Amino acid sequence: MRKGRLLIIITILLAMTSMIGCAKVTIEKDNSDKNENDKKVEISVKETKKDDEKSQSINKIKNDNDVIKNTGENSNNNTTKNQYELEYKNGERTFKSEVVPYEESEKVILDALKVEISDEYDKFKDIYVQNDIYLNYPKLYKENLEKGKYTEKIVIHSLKVLSKDEYSKNENEKTYYDYMDRLETLNPKEFKIVEVKYTNKLSEKQDSIAQFPSGTYTRYYVVVKENEKSNFKIFDIYGHLK
Repeated sequence: MRKGRLLIIITILLAMTSMIGCAKVTIEKDNSDKNENDKKVEISVKETKKDDEKSQSINKIKNDNDVIKNTGENSNNNTTKNQYELEYKNGERTFKSEVVPYEESEKVILDALKVEISDEYDKFKDIYVQNDIYLNYPKLYKENLEKGKYTEKIVIHSLKVLSKDEYSKNENEKTYYDYMDRLETLNPKEFKIVEVKYTNKLSEKQDSIAQFPSGTYTRYYVVVKENEKSNFKIFDIYGHLK
């Protein structure tokens, strides 16, 4: 009898031990599965974070390139604008260029026309070659201004540097320059001939006596560099065509 009870107790203990072992295995398996899932989640989070960082990096590079591009474009635009003052006012009198002078040979011509509006006639000395024709320009313009004879408005429509054929090949062409001997005497380092189309409006007193009154004209400016270090200056002007 006692032996039978002992067997029953042993059987119960073995069963409980087995159940505890199974439970422990199940718990460990569950913990293992949980840890594995946690690792997967952690890996997924890290991968997502890396993808986000990579995406942000790509976007940053793109944005930086856009900034550089825009800055370059703005810089180019600002440079172009800063190359020359295309509009100038002196009271009610105005100068305006509808084109940008990209070459020094073009810029000096606009400088000369702008001075006719600004009344800073002493600047002519740095704009024109100082020969018998232009030496007295500052004095002449100042005297005319005091008498009410001046330019009220100038608008530049176009600028064009002529080719050699245009100014030297055909004597019957309006672009032909007939005084090459003058240039040979000066013997400049470099010269160019620039076609300028513009409209001007003169004061009433100037308009009444002007050989070429208010209107739209095409003229040809011969500009020269006298030596390697000098700037372009106006040497001669020809043509006064409507």
